[in-house]
Amino acid sequence: MCLQNSFQALLYTISALKKRCETMEFDLGKRIKIFITFSTIIFLLIIARMLLLAGSGGQAWRQEAAAISVKTGELTAIRGRIYAGNGELLAWSERCYDLYWHTPAEDHKRQQAIAGELQKNFEFSGIVPGNERAAYPIAVKYNLTANELEIADSLSESYPELTVELRWERRRAENTVNPGEVRQLNGMEQGISGLELTFDRRLRSTPGKFTVMLDRHGKWINSTFRIIEPPRRGNDVYLSEEPEGCSDL
Repeated sequence: MCLQNSFQALLYTISALKKRCETMEFDLGKRIKIFITFSTIIFLLIIARMLLLAGSGGQAWRQEAAAISVKTGELTAIRGRIYAGNGELLAWSERCYDLYWHTPAEDHKRQQAIAGELQKNFEFSGIVPGNERAAYPIAVKYNLTANELEIADSLSESYPELTVELRWERRRAENTVNPGEVRQLNGMEQGISGLELTFDRRLRSTPGKFTVMLDRHGKWINSTFRIIEPPRRGNDVYLSEEPEGCSDL
């Protein structure tokens, strides 16, 4: 009797295992079919997207991406110097850096943060924090020192509303003949009177060109900076010793 019961239990176990295996095979086959169907749909969508971007549908997107990610600009060059006939330096240009606040911040808290940093580092009092009626751009500080320039560069990285701009300033020797005046035109110096005007074509420099990639925040990616055309400084002018006039060598 016991042997018969054991044999029946064994047959029941074998039958249960067989049904379990059949069920598992059905589930596995079903899952494989679902996976294949899903993968096929994804693959077809990828192919369709690639065809769209490769064709006319992606032209506008590529143009927009190129315009956003690449910046082209000018590299200013220094104006030539004016020397007297005896070699004495009469007029020359020096680089000066100014800090500007170009646009108001997006919110009052950021406006206060920027104004606080400026007041702390430059004793800046040109605008009340949060005052949206101020006239922009605001000249925060002219003629930055080396230490101030380092601070300004750091601040401009954190706050794009701030920019450091290069400006050429014409210097002249004391107790000498006035060589004339120059004016700033698109970041370059142009002679408007005296010797500066007479020899302007020879003194004037030629700006260069550069390109640089921008990240998604509009900041420069320094490793991508490329000079397309180097700037050319202006020619120096030497004056003759004759009182009748002057000529450059």
